[in-house]
Amino acid sequence: MDLGTINTWLGYVVLYLSIGLVFFAFFLFFRLRDQIRDSRLERKRQERDRNALASVGLVMKKKKPKKAINWKEIAKWSLGAPLASQLWPLFVIVILDDYVRSKFGKRAVNQLDTLACKPEHLRHQTTSALAEADALITDPLGFVPAKPFGHLHDGWKRFVAIGEAGDALWSFKIPGHPPYKPADLPWEQTVDAAEGYAWLRRGKVKAEFFTQWDSAD
Repeated sequence: MDLGTINTWLGYVVLYLSIGLVFFAFFLFFRLRDQIRDSRLERKRQERDRNALASVGLVMKKKKPKKAINWKEIAKWSLGAPLASQLWPLFVIVILDDYVRSKFGKRAVNQLDTLACKPEHLRHQTTSALAEADALITDPLGFVPAKPFGHLHDGWKRFVAIGEAGDALWSFKIPGHPPYKPADLPWEQTVDAAEGYAWLRRGKVKAEFFTQWDSAD
């Protein structure tokens, strides 16, 4: 192999690795942007909850504000730069596949179709702070965590994190039905009444959190 051929192949390798590094730089940029956006949304949510509690004479416990940028996470991602520069086509395929599935795939459609709460089930608009204050559980025996919604607290925190700027939190109640026998089933079914909270985004229910089920019998 002559020197010209070697230089040509080296040029291809450098170009390939350079594309990977550029791709990784864009990835870090968007991660930083998302962290700053999430930090701003969290501050706005805390301010909204603080004002809501103040309106009913309650004081929200001050929380240490999170840093806008998680430099430890960025440093960890930066350690993967050499690997990303070599395997960047794989990362591109994974990101594109996830984007296509989330935007156009059946997974996203089915998730919305399975929401039980409909706009007509909404009752009162509220805030996460007021909902937590109303759902604080105190168990004298200590079997239930002394947290809002008790054993459901972790699920509640994940539900709250779904909310975005402009979303409205509503309480809802879905009416139940007495036992009935569908024509295509040999047994009776009971639809219980259910209560909980839902995120409303531009007039549509985007997420729901159930807190109570009552038998319709």
